[in-house]
Amino acid sequence: MQDGKSRLGLSLGFSKNSETKSILLTTDAEFIADQLKTQFDMVINPVLVKISRRESSSTSQWILKETTIKMRGYTLNEINVLHYSGKDELHDTTLETDLRQQVRTLRIRDPSKYHASLGHISIKTSETNMLFPPASSWAVEASYISWTSGSQGMKTVSVKMAWKLKGGDNPSFVKYNIYVGKSAREAKYLGVAKVGAFYVSDLVVVPDVSNLIFFIQVCSSDGTSQELDASPTYKLAVKG
Repeated sequence: MQDGKSRLGLSLGFSKNSETKSILLTTDAEFIADQLKTQFDMVINPVLVKISRRESSSTSQWILKETTIKMRGYTLNEINVLHYSGKDELHDTTLETDLRQQVRTLRIRDPSKYHASLGHISIKTSETNMLFPPASSWAVEASYISWTSGSQGMKTVSVKMAWKLKGGDNPSFVKYNIYVGKSAREAKYLGVAKVGAFYVSDLVVVPDVSNLIFFIQVCSSDGTSQELDASPTYKLAVKG
């Protein structure tokens, strides 16, 4: 909960040999003053997953957001909560950096201007490399295919794709990134699915394309994802 003048962020510190990286997770990246952004190597705005009401109150809500951070070879050694004001309130805060300990703190001159409540934070990591099933282990189908002709040979297509693991569901797979293109290298991101289905609406197809390849990138609960060129696919011939 916020009063509109302050925000709550999560600061993560990583290290690899003598190199350090700092990442700020925030609910509103545009709210942060540029002076504060420069203190971090990366600023990430997690994606809203769902809003649910708390059991103890008919009005209060829990807001669940998720993000995936890949820092191969780095060790997570700092988790800090950062309470900060926005661009209009920058004069009320100063940022101090302890170079020896690499710990960032925010000194608040007027604490009454800051108000927030922190809920549950879950951080997951993988001790072993996830082994994704090969593309041939998935059954992918397309339905509700609809083509529309446009000007200068352009076309649009709408299609529903559904997929499932032939050997049964795997609870480790929590989402699927959907791409389309002539190849994995040229594929364009379309969206994300939390279930084994995705609907593409009015996708523009240029005249020189004879086939569309949809890539379904499998993502596991530990944040890892299958290589796109090894992911299950569906090849759709462009209607002549």
